[in-house]
Amino acid sequence: MIENIIEYSIRNRFIIIILVAVASMYGVYTMFNMPIDAIPDLSENQVIVFADWMGRSSKEIEDQLTYPLSVNLQGLAGVKAVRSSSEFNFSMIDIIFEDNIDFYFARQRVLERLSIASTFLPEGVVPYLAPDATALGQIFWYTVEGDGYDLSELRTLQDFYVKYQLNSIPGVAQVATAGGAPREYHVDINPDKLRTYNVTLSDVYSAIARSNLAVGGRVVHKGNAEYVIRGVGLISSLRDIENTVITQRGGVPIYVKNVAVAQLGTDFRRSILEKNNKEAVGGVVMMRYGGNPLSVTKAIHEKIKDLEKGLPPGVRIVPFYDRTELITGAIETLKGTLLEEIIVAGLIVLLILGHFGSAFIICLTLPISVLLAFILMQYFGVASNIMSLSGIAISIGILVDQAIVMVENATHALHLKFPDGHIKGDTTEMLIEPCKMVGRPIFFAVLIMVISFLPVFALSGMEGKMFHPLAFTKTFALIAVSLLSITLVPALIPMLIRGRIYREEESWIVRSFINIYKPILTWLIDRPKLVIWLFVIILAFGFHISQKLGREFMPSLDEGSILEMPTTVPRISAAQVIDDLKMRDAVIRRFPEVGIVVGKAGRADTPTDPAPLDMIETVINLRDQRMWPKRKLEYADALLGSKMLLDTLEVNGFIKLNAQTKSDLINDVAMTAIGNFDNYMRELSLQRINDFENTTIETLVREEKTKKFLTDLDYELFDRGSRAYIQYAMREINEQNDRKKIFEKSITTDEIELVKKSTLQTFSDKIFLWKKTKSDIVKELDSTLQMPGWGNIWTQPIINRIDMLATGVRTMIGVKVFGTDLKKIQSVSDKIADVLRTVKGAVDVFPDQSVGKPYLEISVNREKAARYGISVEDVQNVIEIGMGGKVATTTLEGRMRFPVRVRYGRDFREDEEKVRKILVSGSSSMPSSTAMGGSSGG
Repeated sequence: MIENIIEYSIRNRFIIIILVAVASMYGVYTMFNMPIDAIPDLSENQVIVFADWMGRSSKEIEDQLTYPLSVNLQGLAGVKAVRSSSEFNFSMIDIIFEDNIDFYFARQRVLERLSIASTFLPEGVVPYLAPDATALGQIFWYTVEGDGYDLSELRTLQDFYVKYQLNSIPGVAQVATAGGAPREYHVDINPDKLRTYNVTLSDVYSAIARSNLAVGGRVVHKGNAEYVIRGVGLISSLRDIENTVITQRGGVPIYVKNVAVAQLGTDFRRSILEKNNKEAVGGVVMMRYGGNPLSVTKAIHEKIKDLEKGLPPGVRIVPFYDRTELITGAIETLKGTLLEEIIVAGLIVLLILGHFGSAFIICLTLPISVLLAFILMQYFGVASNIMSLSGIAISIGILVDQAIVMVENATHALHLKFPDGHIKGDTTEMLIEPCKMVGRPIFFAVLIMVISFLPVFALSGMEGKMFHPLAFTKTFALIAVSLLSITLVPALIPMLIRGRIYREEESWIVRSFINIYKPILTWLIDRPKLVIWLFVIILAFGFHISQKLGREFMPSLDEGSILEMPTTVPRISAAQVIDDLKMRDAVIRRFPEVGIVVGKAGRADTPTDPAPLDMIETVINLRDQRMWPKRKLEYADALLGSKMLLDTLEVNGFIKLNAQTKSDLINDVAMTAIGNFDNYMRELSLQRINDFENTTIETLVREEKTKKFLTDLDYELFDRGSRAYIQYAMREINEQNDRKKIFEKSITTDEIELVKKSTLQTFSDKIFLWKKTKSDIVKELDSTLQMPGWGNIWTQPIINRIDMLATGVRTMIGVKVFGTDLKKIQSVSDKIADVLRTVKGAVDVFPDQSVGKPYLEISVNREKAARYGISVEDVQNVIEIGMGGKVATTTLEGRMRFPVRVRYGRDFREDEEKVRKILVSGSSSMPSSTAMGGSSGG
């Protein structure tokens, strides 16, 4: 069959060329229209179930929501694992399905099981599915900013305008809000006035709930017209709430304003966003499962341009995390590498063969096989990313082999027919047999290479998701080139191998290789034992070296940004976390390499973000690396500067130290001086860069001005930095002298200046300043942000999302402790952390705090409550409505919706003594202190 295909291709070459041309054009279309991302989606095949139960502690959430939901979802077909977490206000259950289960089929099965959730969950709790997005779905973060607008106004714009508009973009699963102050109406009740007017808390709550109604009365006819009847009783202002009638006494109405104060306020905040040392309002856009990140982000940018036209004056939408640059940068780099490989391979073939037509045939198979591979990628659903394109990149050297063999055999046959090397006439018939001769071997040689990759397809889980794209695309490229080698290559050979052709020995490159390789081969053939032992030694040495190499699942992808995720105690308040967040982010902004810093505490309004209030995520966007100043002094150069100073002092008779003491002093001086040096250079660089960026420069000359600025900055940093280091080192030597008396004789200020000047001249000639690497910046950030009660974690946005949703751990390495007693789990975790701190290479080790959140518990005294005819529900209503606040109704204000929350005034909610005196109403009223007992704990 292969021989018949080859013969048909040669005889009907134009048909083959047209077919390949059409397929190539479709390949080009496919290449530019297929999903593109930076890395493969390594997230689990998971469905997230979320359930709100506002105001409840994690204990109630665990017992009444998380546990019953978890056990009822475990029996679904294809479920691999069920993980859950219980937090204040909500429960989140991750159902992990086998990878072969369709994503939307899994969601449907979970929905079927949730349809009966009302039979085993508390009244009013309705669990729902998270949006159909994956761990890599958070592709775009932004802030809504505007001078002169408060957090409540900006949050309202985000919730009722921006969010809905962005959610309409094809491929967007959800847009969630973070930060700001959600607006709501508060009805703050005075319990003393309730007693005065003899009304209960439930009376007020019910009255407000019944005062916000709209009904219909069908129609009435007047003449020939029909009028629709509307009963309008909706709340439209604070005055409507205040004038709501609770009840009447002796014909006199008692209004809400008689017992309470109605005012605008903000909802209970579990999400805080900070930017430029101010609180901010923002949002996150999540891409739908299977979407194209690049096209979705482009659509988001276009939508934002349209949106801003309808925003109030001065309000703008500012992105602070956008995956577009990462994706395009990574993919363009790989595509550039592919192009370079194709060009280099083509040039090498041309140099060796010395015949343009032959080289053209061989080189043409490279781009066409790549294009055909893209068609197969689309058909099999393989997205374009670093791993899939790497599969093509590592195949380039193999892809030319089949064409080379075919062309070489055809050339050899032509040399036999035309000994002088000049090809004349039609060569179709004389080329059929030579091409047939090698067609079958090269086709099956490719199939053998394809089979060699089958073990990669056996990988499962995250490993499979990581390496399957590489194996697929390498296989696709090999299949494509095997087809081309028995169709296109034979078709082109009679057309392009014309004119003068050369033998291999006529190429000076080939002759040089033969002259070098032949003597070595001849010598080695006579000494087989030497060759065997030589390779045994190399193998043993290689195995020994390999055992000392570090191992990791995948190399770290530089995402171009940093994510800081510090941990703190669980009991931190919203006010404290705002202060700490502002302080930490202010420090981060003092780094010249840092561009935008936006910190988030708590969770965005989405089930895919289960972060508690004590979890901080700070996105640190770095400036373009061209703008990074050369401010790094290598530690070896710092040691050299310290040694030079001490040598100068020693030569001048000011100090006399033995070798060990001097070595220790050099290290001590260098460590202290380089820390001060880094601080100085950081501040100087930041000041200069900020001054430049705040300067108005015309677009046409910006590039030229930037280059000049960076050159001048590097010169200034070197000159001032060299002097600064010597200054700091000399200062530390003086301080060491104050503590240890190292000077043999006193030294004057003028003499110190002479020593520094003399050292500086030599020091400046021997050192260089370098740009900080990203790793250097992270280390410097970590050392600068050491704060009591905080543990630092440094990662990147994408890999963090994968780690968090795949394992529940914020770092790449973690230890999970399972048990039934939280206190014992915490104790064991602390002990494990103590052991891990002794492990070489472990820098930051800290156990998560699973306990420690303080509680104010109010227990019902059932005997006393029964004596007064008060039920447990009566008492719990006072706690839920009076202290926590409960939404009685929701106002309709155009397209906006605001809840009306009823509760006691702040003085009565937060004063424990006043809480004890609140009246609990039943058949007989009694103070809450009589019916309840209170305790505080953690």
